[in-house]
Amino acid sequence: WLKCHRHGRCTALGAAVGDAAATAGRGGQVRGGRGAMAVPGDDERRGFPRDEEDSRRRVSPSNARNKGSILEVLRKHLLADAAGTSACGGSGFILEIASGTGEHLAHFAAALPEFRFQPSEWNGHASVEHQAQDIEDICQSILAWTEGLPNVLRPIALDASAPRWPDVLEPVAGQPPHLSAILASNIAHIAPPEVVRGLLEGAGRLLRPGGLLFLYGPFSESGQALAEGNATFDAKLKATDETWGLREVGEVVEMAGRVDLRLVCVEDMPSNNKTLIFAKRAHPHSE
Repeated sequence: WLKCHRHGRCTALGAAVGDAAATAGRGGQVRGGRGAMAVPGDDERRGFPRDEEDSRRRVSPSNARNKGSILEVLRKHLLADAAGTSACGGSGFILEIASGTGEHLAHFAAALPEFRFQPSEWNGHASVEHQAQDIEDICQSILAWTEGLPNVLRPIALDASAPRWPDVLEPVAGQPPHLSAILASNIAHIAPPEVVRGLLEGAGRLLRPGGLLFLYGPFSESGQALAEGNATFDAKLKATDETWGLREVGEVVEMAGRVDLRLVCVEDMPSNNKTLIFAKRAHPHSE
């Protein structure tokens, strides 16, 4: 497979968990209006801090740092070039898994108005430092950040490890899959293996032929030592939950291949992160 550098050069390279709101089982829509305010005195350890300008919104410092570089990768792979070679054709329907605070989604949707975005959440851990977040609260944050963006749908409750995802994502009987792309940022290392498997299986089932899966975050590579910061982070993750930790790129690629996802390339990102980009095979089990 290929390793893609941030400026487009390619070189050959070898070789949200827990109980959701009851709405998850009734079509997946999460309750709550855009104007609802945070409940005074709620537990601030549950999720990221609140925005001082709008208490409905949660804020993550890392989102502000990495949203620009992730958007650059999305633009490169989602938008059709002059020859029209983009698999997504420059428009379509995109699912974001574990939308978190909603900051990423707001940034991407504003910059890519050609696409419709479906945010989702499940009340897993926002980070190592925070307790499991409340799905109602975090979806209020998503709604607040995306307020006024006509190409963003209401968030849905989505357990990526489930064998079937909400009806809005599953194709109607007799119809082909309709998802152009799936975005999953900072999930693989802070979720158990069954979530990673479920995410890949869902992508393999629901992406249309040529549709793209973007996995962003820290990963390890076989035979290569982790950067000091990533090694420390990996140890912290495993100390928090033995099922967590940086996933090895080759293992993820192998799992993806079983569900008809082929690795397109790996984008090197700032702060020792990567974006793994997979495409749905046009023909099952073909290269």
